[in-house]
Amino acid sequence: MAEVAVIAAAFGCVAFYSHVVNPGQPVAAYQAWAAQAAPWASVVAGMPVFFALGRWWAKGLATALAIFGLYLLVDGAILFATGLGGLSPWIVVLSYFTKFAASYAGGRSGRKRAD
Repeated sequence: MAEVAVIAAAFGCVAFYSHVVNPGQPVAAYQAWAAQAAPWASVVAGMPVFFALGRWWAKGLATALAIFGLYLLVDGAILFATGLGGLSPWIVVLSYFTKFAASYAGGRSGRKRAD
């Protein structure tokens, strides 16, 4: 679910750019912009997605971190198989760190709420 939400956010970002911000360009221009913007969209969108999963769905720190761990395994396997897909290792580290921090915060918040 988290993977789908983050990918949907990246697609939404590219769609907004191509239809509202810079319409009328060739498809290649949008593909090039997407390659640069999608990793950042994943970082930005991943924070509220993982916080929400930790707070409202997991309702506890252990489950929230387990969700992040599962995401890390799936996404990490995909990145490993594609050789990072041309991404900078720094954006990958930033993406995982922000998702971990959001999962942690959401899990702690959900636990407090459940008490």
